[in-house]
This record gives sequence, structure tokens and C-alpha cells, in this order.
Amino acid sequence: YAVALSGNTLLVGAPGTTVGTKGGAGVAYVFVRSGTTWTQQGPSFTSSDIHSSDQFGAAVSLSGDTALIGAYQKTLGVTTSQEGAAYVFQRSGSTWSQQGAPLVAADAGDADWFGWSVALASNTAVIGAPYQTQGTATEQGAAYVFQRSGATWSQAGSKLSAGSATTNFGASVSISSSTLIAGGPGATVGQVKAQGSAYVYFRAGAPGDACTSGSDCANGFCSNDVCCDQACDGACDACSVTAGAVKDGSCKVLAKGAPGTPACQSLACNGVSATCVACAHDSECTSGHYCAANGTCRPRVAQGDSCNPAAGKDCKEAGCEVCATGNCADGVCCDQACTHACQACTLALTGAPDGKCAPIPADQDPKQQCDEGQDYPASCLSDGLCDGMGSCRDFAKPSTPCGETRCAKGAVSGKLCDGAGTCSTDTAACAPYVCGGDACTTQCQTDDDCATSGYCLDGTCQAKKDLGEDCGSTVQCASNFCTDGVCCEAACDGQCEVCNAAGACQAVKGEPRAGRAACNGDPAVCGGACDGKARDHCAYPSSAQSCGNACADGQELPSVCNAAGACVESSPIPCGNYACGDTECLTACAGSSDCAAGFGCVDSSCQPTASKCSDDLRSSITEDDVATLCAPYVCDASSGSCKTECTSVDDCASGSVCNANKSCVPAAGNKSVDTGGCGCEVPGPPRSNGAWLMLLGLAMAWRRRHSVCHKRRASTSASRAEHLTSTLISS
Repeated sequence: YAVALSGNTLLVGAPGTTVGTKGGAGVAYVFVRSGTTWTQQGPSFTSSDIHSSDQFGAAVSLSGDTALIGAYQKTLGVTTSQEGAAYVFQRSGSTWSQQGAPLVAADAGDADWFGWSVALASNTAVIGAPYQTQGTATEQGAAYVFQRSGATWSQAGSKLSAGSATTNFGASVSISSSTLIAGGPGATVGQVKAQGSAYVYFRAGAPGDACTSGSDCANGFCSNDVCCDQACDGACDACSVTAGAVKDGSCKVLAKGAPGTPACQSLACNGVSATCVACAHDSECTSGHYCAANGTCRPRVAQGDSCNPAAGKDCKEAGCEVCATGNCADGVCCDQACTHACQACTLALTGAPDGKCAPIPADQDPKQQCDEGQDYPASCLSDGLCDGMGSCRDFAKPSTPCGETRCAKGAVSGKLCDGAGTCSTDTAACAPYVCGGDACTTQCQTDDDCATSGYCLDGTCQAKKDLGEDCGSTVQCASNFCTDGVCCEAACDGQCEVCNAAGACQAVKGEPRAGRAACNGDPAVCGGACDGKARDHCAYPSSAQSCGNACADGQELPSVCNAAGACVESSPIPCGNYACGDTECLTACAGSSDCAAGFGCVDSSCQPTASKCSDDLRSSITEDDVATLCAPYVCDASSGSCKTECTSVDDCASGSVCNANKSCVPAAGNKSVDTGGCGCEVPGPPRSNGAWLMLLGLAMAWRRRHSVCHKRRASTSASRAEHLTSTLISS
């Protein structure tokens, strides 16, 4: 009745076997293979607490030298019955012996049928009880997991269950490694009753199993990507072979001198505890680390990061040992020494990224390192500011007034420095500044304080930018157009254009750029996009682009895209001889239902038909009044011809029913009668009067308990059992 195979060992269950005077107690047999020969190993065996009708062997499973056998009709209590049990047998040599007490559910109940299904994988057993009631959910079913420790089996956690009433969860079970699956053949799916479902469960890992977090492990400990036997998170702990442990899942302190985890800050492990060895000198730390004042090796600070103690970093006064570059300037680790008076290493001072030594911009001296020359400005010597190239200015800037001057029409004239330390008579334009008294201005508050060729930024006048240069507003551009972040030749604001790096307007392809309006339309079918040609609008698919079909009332209803991105209906197309499919007219037929009214299916083609059905739909009548009996089917009123398949009993003649193969068959000869609900059948053809008597006994047992129909439709089960019994006796 049930079989299981593991290697060269076969386990066979015979639940109906009589043992002594105990009918239906059940036994199990073991066979072993040698070469191509199978031989029974020892006598059959049964449970230690055998009783009649236990059905021991109705479900079996085998894993190596361990067998798991279900006895789903085992009665445990006095006021209840058929709670069910399962038994574990262990092989030693060629002898099988029961291991421990029978396995039973912690919440065993009347007629649960615990042991109807069993599965075994090493030290884990799964046992199904498909008729257990959960609260008010009758026969919802459940499955139980048992774990073996030594020779003792114990229920692991609470039972598993899913679905609702009559799901029969646990009617079948299987397990492999950490994955368990249970069948629920009576589960309702959507509106379909008894369609059935299968439910998959994953078991949290044991030590050594792979994990990504503690939730993946049964004990909550995940270290080095494996489940660990204990908390193993010290700087010098390891729980996997790759990290230094003896075996996966077993926590071990790393050997002395081992580098440890990142938490160890590159210190060596001491081999005794999970802590790291302290240091006294930088030489005791690995490359890229230094010995901090607290005696621990710390990673050297990366370029651009702060090396200022006030910022929370470890910084030594001499040599900037904390920096990976070996250079500390302006409070950050710098790429070079950066010691010149007009150099700095921060974004705030130079505009270059932190950690990059760069010149301080001209006309500034934020670090107060430049001195004015003697008698400046009359001497035309240094003005005490940086020259923008990393040095203090040696001479006053060209056009700096060094004597009597006057300013008019945007130019200053008179005594001006020549930039080489000489004061001479000259004239110089003030742009991007304007005149202010007898000299050019040197500061601004608004753009009006600057020449027309300049603009005010942070108190200084800047020359307007050329095409393609980065900009933040139109006033910064000589072209008076700042588009897409660059000075552009025009406004360049068409839906499908953008200003390129050269400052020219350019058509784009694909989606509109830089925040311009997106193309409208149905994006899935009729969506538009820039075509790289038109700059002021999107292009959309033409009417040749189909965007969906429907079919109804004998007409195909196509839809196409219009030039504006919308999906619109086109002219309908008649289906002619054929009926509608899901979205279009059919072009071939499998039956008359695929044809229009007045047409029948002939050789996969819909042809005109003059046949009609008799009033009682039992016959098809030709135009010559020749009647053909349609039994076991009925006549199709739409085509006038006999039906050739069925979807329900309504498609079959009286005395016939529709089976699972869509064929009408006589009711008395059908194994599974369509009742609109649960189907019940008697398996196998009769072989002898003894077999019929056994079937008669099965039918009587079925009437008492065995059928799911009996549990689901108590109002009809008795009549069906009586009908089956009378049929068997008659046969």
C-alpha cells in the first residue's frame, strides 16, 4: 500500500494485514538489494502497542537505517478514537527495532488521522494529520515536525497549518534538508473549491548552515555568513573555516598573531581571548595603520579627511602620522606638503576638493601670509595679496593708480602701475568694473556696479562668460541666454532640444531633457519620444501602430495609435463564418461553438449548415429530414449538429454523464460520476469474488469514515454509500 526507497533498501507498508487476531493491525517489510537480486531482510514487523485497525504501514518513509511508519487509525484515548500515531524503527545490522515511544501530536484529537502521511530526512520527521480541526475550521488539517537527539524524538515547535475548513492540510508531506512541503488537496483557490494547494516552509538554519542575519538561524547567531553555535562577534572570533574556525558553525578564538576581523583595527589577535594585542609604536601596526595614543592600531586618515583633534580625529603634533599621505595642511590630510604662502588644501580656501593642494585665488590672502611692499601703491610694489598662481604678488597689479589719475567713460588715465614695479603715465579700461571717482571701482554690490560686459559675484565684478561655459543665470552670459546650465546661443526651450557643451541648440532623441515636458500618450503602446529631428515637439506612432484588439458580436474591433499618442478604435471587421475569439475573429474551428450561427465545423473550417435539432435536442435532422441520434451527446442548437465533447452533464443525453476527459459516458460505467461536488470512486477492477467482498468491506468503511465526501457532505454520503454497496452486490 505504501513504499519508500533509500539506497539499496526498500520499505513496504501493508496496513490491512491481520496480526494474530488483530485485523487491520498492519505490518511493514524490508527488502535489500545485492547486485540485481532483492531479498526480504528479516520478518515483517509491527508496532509495540499493536491493536486492530491501526493501519500500521499506511504511510512509510526511509532515510538510511531509519524508517518512519504511520498508523493513522491508532486510537490513543478512551473518549476519542483514531487520533493516529507514527513509529520510528532503527536498523542494526539486519535487525529492525522500534526506537522509543510512538510519535503522537501534542494536541491529538478525535479522528485527526495523524500518520496519514509521513516524511523523513536524517534526524527530522514530518507527520501529517489531514482531518484535524483548527478552532471552528473543520478538517483544516495540520503537519507536525519532530527532531531526533540521540535516540529521543521530540516535537519541534508548534504544528504547521494553512488554508481553511476542509483544506486537509498535511494529506501529503515531503522534506529535503531545510525545506518542507505539505499538500492541501481540499484548499479553495479563488472561487474554485477543492482545487488544492501546496505549502512550502523553510526551517531556520542549524549551526553551519549559511545565513545573512540572525533571523536565518534557529538560535539567532549568525557569524562569518554561517549559523553559529553561540554568539561569536569578538574581534578575534571566527565561526567559519574560511575565517579561521576548525569547522563551520563552531566558534573559535583565532590563533596568536592572526589579523582578526575589521573590528580589530588591524591589530594582531592574542590567541587567548577575542580581544586584540595593543601597540607601542607605529612599527607594530600593519601597513596603512598607526599606533594611537591609547595603544591601539588605527587606520591612517584618508586624503581630504580631517586630521584636526578638534574634529575628533587622532592627530600627532609632529609629522602628521595619522594621514595616509603623510601630509597634513589646513586641518586635512593633503596630497602634498602645501607649504607655500598662497597655497591651501581645502575647498573653502581654493575652490578645489578637500585634500588637494591648490593656489589661493588672486586678490585674496585668507591666511594673512603676504606683506605689502614699501610705499605701496606709489612704489608699485606688492599689494599684499596672492597672484592666483600660488605665490604672493611681487608687484602691484597693472593699472593700479600710483599718482594723480582721472576716470571717465569706463577708463582710468594718469599715473598707473605697469605690473612690473614701475609707475608711468597710461590709460586702462576698468571693465569688468566701472569708474568710481578718479579710479576704477574694485568692489560691487549689484550687477549695476559692473560694466555691461560683467556681472557681480560675491562682491567682485566678473567678465561675462562665453558660449558653452557653465552658468547659473542669464546675466552671467555674454549671449544673455543661460540654458541647461551653460551659456547658450538662444533660449533653446523646445520640448525636444537641449543646449550642448558648445553652447548650441541641438535636437535630442528619446525622452525630453533637463526638465522639459514629457511626451504625452499611452507609454506602453502609443507613447511618444523625441526623434532627434524636430526640436519643438515629440513624435508619436502613426495609425499603422496597433494598440489593442477586442472581439464582440461577431466583429473584430481593432484599435490603433493616432498622431497625438492616443489609442483609438478603428473600423470593425466582420468575422463572417466564424465566432469571436478572445481578442480577434477565429480563423479555424475545433467545434461548432467556434462558428457563427448557421455554420458548423467541418474539417476545422466553418461551413454553412442546414441541419437542425429536434425539439428535445436528442437528434440532428438534415434538410432531407434524416434524423441522427446524438446519444450519448445532445444536439447543438446553434449549429444543428451533434456535440462531440462536453463541459457539463447538460451536454450529455439522459443516462450519461460528463467525465474529466470531456466525454459523455454511461452513468453506470463511469468510475467518477460528476456530482457537481466531491467525486468518490472505487479503485481498481474486480479480480475475484474475494476481491468484490473486500471492496464491499471498503465501501462499508467508506460510508463510516474514510471519504472526504462523508465529512464534507454528510447529507448525501449515506445514500452514495448505499448505492455503491447495492451496485457491488448486484455485480
